[in-house]
Amino acid sequence: MEALFKTVGDYAYIHTGLGSDIFGDGSITKPFVSYLKANTVFPSKKKLLLGILIENIVSILNILGDSKWQSIISQTSAIANYGQPIIENIKYSGVINAFGFSNSIVKTISGVLSYSNNSIINSSNNSLVWHTGVKFTNCTIIEFTNVTKSENSIFIKNRYIDTTGDRNCRNCIFPSTCLFYINNALVTGYNFGNDSVENVRILKRAIDTAWAEFGENTILDDALGTININGQKIETCRIIKEQKDGGVLPNIFNSYESDGVTPSDYYLNADPNNVALYASDMGDYVGALAPAKKSVGVNQYLNVDPSTGASSAQAGNIFFLDETSGVLINAEPEDYAGQTWNRCTTGVIELTKHASFSAACNFGFSSAKTSGLYIGKRQNLFGAVLSPAGASFTVEAGKRYKVYDVSDRLDSESGMLISQSGQADIAITRGNIFLTPDTIVSVYTARSETGVTIREVINDPRESLEVLPYDSATTPSAFPPFSSPINDPVLMLYHLTGDNIGQPVLFSEITHDKPSYYDSYAITNADKEYADLIADTANYEAKSVSLRYCRIETNVHYEESLAV
Repeated sequence: MEALFKTVGDYAYIHTGLGSDIFGDGSITKPFVSYLKANTVFPSKKKLLLGILIENIVSILNILGDSKWQSIISQTSAIANYGQPIIENIKYSGVINAFGFSNSIVKTISGVLSYSNNSIINSSNNSLVWHTGVKFTNCTIIEFTNVTKSENSIFIKNRYIDTTGDRNCRNCIFPSTCLFYINNALVTGYNFGNDSVENVRILKRAIDTAWAEFGENTILDDALGTININGQKIETCRIIKEQKDGGVLPNIFNSYESDGVTPSDYYLNADPNNVALYASDMGDYVGALAPAKKSVGVNQYLNVDPSTGASSAQAGNIFFLDETSGVLINAEPEDYAGQTWNRCTTGVIELTKHASFSAACNFGFSSAKTSGLYIGKRQNLFGAVLSPAGASFTVEAGKRYKVYDVSDRLDSESGMLISQSGQADIAITRGNIFLTPDTIVSVYTARSETGVTIREVINDPRESLEVLPYDSATTPSAFPPFSSPINDPVLMLYHLTGDNIGQPVLFSEITHDKPSYYDSYAITNADKEYADLIADTANYEAKSVSLRYCRIETNVHYEESLAV
């Protein structure tokens, strides 16, 4: 959980993999494992979720996913009496009634949906009914029934044209593969071309032919986004014949499943000719997600010299790129051949202009620390105290230790013992040692008189991606490189006083335990130093980071001491 930097007092934390309802207290370091426990102890707090939550939730207030890829799986049936709560940054699968979503990926739902904003919604059983008087805003809708008001949204598989109530569809786009229904009947008898505006008129004429009582009147105009300006009808919606369907217009999304219809990546295609980028009433993008990135490829993982931080020409043995399967991890540490650091760097990425930089959230990396691996800057995680057989040292309050044998490997045999004053001997196996502070501890081994090594745990890994700013697609920037936390948007530390007022705080300007090659890096909330410095509000402030171009660097480290 160390990658989370939300204000602890604002949230009750839930981690479905590492949390505990027995020992947890809802803090960032001791999260609960269930929503029920978090809501019982902290009913008024937002719940920050990491993981897949499988519960029969009766009352959901506000839940914030730690990234856009967290999940709630629920069989909740009716929660209309809870004030239209908002679920943010999660996937949701369940049955709902009068529910609200914001910045969510809603997988499968049924019932009446009353509010939504910047969400991806998929009602695969076509049972979603949009509540009268509310609307989609910047949503991506996959399948649905009887959806009425909508603005700046994308409809993928079908569109039911409502002939009653408040229709008001504006600035929405549809692929040419979208199926259109009116009065529960499929509209047929049309062929779309490459003119996305004329395609809307083609559809209206097809409806007029099949349903003469409608004609191209107010019902169809409202349902398909027509406005009147100085007596002239203006179409605000677009029906796009994409390249993947034989058209000349760029595909709406980055990639699709094998059916050629369902997006496998809901981020918008960053091609400047993509109609979805400019189809809103504000000249902005439509749908739930902005174009995330436009990459020009990645390099192979290379071995890195830990003494200099320089990449070598030697291929990495820890991680590697497979043309078919993508990034793979070598599952056998003994095959790393002594390598402890691998690096891979993308080509220059052109980022969306619509949002602040949030690389790690967009790239979707996850931790592998239980395998002895961490992603990010090289960090000094352990100190060392050599303890020969029978030697003693004093345990300090609040500190943690790991035990090694003389070959500097974690001991996994029960022959190693710690004798603590006044207490029974403790058999040590692989892992941390937690001892009562201010006591004298003797360390010895039944197997050998050569002693052991005890290392103090001085830092938990802060995982991140490293960002190398560029001024253009070809020109490196003078703006300092920095790290982006895996689970949160970037916040960079800036000077409020001194000669560098208004400039990012660099590692070279503070005392730190990082290798010197990070001196030119700016400090962000991906670094443990950030937490101490941001408390000094007289001298420092945090700001988000906006970039147009950059390269993303992934550093993968093997640290045997982390393995469990």
